[in-house]
Amino acid sequence: IAGADPAGSPGWFEMAHRGALFLDEIHALALPLQDKLLRVLEDRQVWRVQARAPVNVDVLVIAATDQPLEEAVERGTFRRALYHRFAHRLSVPPLRDRPEDIRLLAHYFLDKSAAERGTRARSISYEAVARLMNYSWPGNVRELQNCIMTSALAAGEVLFSWQLALPASTQAAASQTTAGSAQPVIKTMADVEREKIIEALTATRGNITQAARALGYGSRTTILHKMDEYGIPRQFGDR
Repeated sequence: IAGADPAGSPGWFEMAHRGALFLDEIHALALPLQDKLLRVLEDRQVWRVQARAPVNVDVLVIAATDQPLEEAVERGTFRRALYHRFAHRLSVPPLRDRPEDIRLLAHYFLDKSAAERGTRARSISYEAVARLMNYSWPGNVRELQNCIMTSALAAGEVLFSWQLALPASTQAAASQTTAGSAQPVIKTMADVEREKIIEALTATRGNITQAARALGYGSRTTILHKMDEYGIPRQFGDR
């Protein structure tokens, strides 16, 4: 290759020497690359591009997949020998089966968004957490990460339930089903606004000025008028 270093450049295995290398979606690895990976795992050697001698490596390889590899082996799309190289297997339940992890992961991704993108949100309202925990997460942790990091772009210091980038069918603010009735009760805009005000006041611990700012109201007077209109006590934070 023109301009290539005659000595070659270190690859992922070399950089992970005496450490661990994580390979995600290993089921998607093409058969020729599976053969090369198997050779590396067996010989513990890698070749740099245009190199004349191999480089010894000592790497713990951890692979992940969301596909049943046993079936892939039977179909011939995954090498049986490579499958058996991974003797220690761990099955991680889908996110919907471990809702206790959702809150921790949501805050982790919120911090990640702040560090990488400079977003302002540092906390999540109770209602937003509840909505996250009630969602089925067919895309598992990656879907949760995308939801939080996308939602954080539009949030202020607090991420509220109506800012969550979730499918429209999960936005319970639009409608609800009454007990003992299968018919959804459509909420009015006033109902929705009242719930938003209560959520903002709860998240700010009754700080009316902060709640007004979070809701985008032009002044403290605006939210006070709305609180009076919707029957929300001005001493909301003293409960």
